[in-house]
Amino acid sequence: KCRSGRRFRVRLPDAATRAALVASGQIGMLKLNVRGQIERADDWCQTLLGLSEDRLKGIEIHDLVPRTLRVAFKEKLDSILGARETIAFETSFLTNTGDIVPVCGGAAELYGTYGSEGAIIVLTRA
Repeated sequence: KCRSGRRFRVRLPDAATRAALVASGQIGMLKLNVRGQIERADDWCQTLLGLSEDRLKGIEIHDLVPRTLRVAFKEKLDSILGARETIAFETSFLTNTGDIVPVCGGAAELYGTYGSEGAIIVLTRA
């Protein structure tokens, strides 16, 4: 009983953080797996990119970045996975309509009991 209560308290700030992001209407969040593939995308990111979460799942996030910025973005993202680092970045994403949308954001590694579990990316329009 004590364990589940403790687990609930740990997850409560995550729920509050997500609720605050949604309330702002200007900030989005993506969850990546350890290979840099999208696992979760909130409504704001889905709208920004013009794709549903089902279509975004499994896409490597650097594939959404224009070719001229892709290598630098991938290297920066790879630097946090396995290193318990956080980064800030500015880049652009390609939307489903072919538009290029400048964004800025931050990324932090998710680290669990067995090592890296991926990363969380928070985005806003630049």
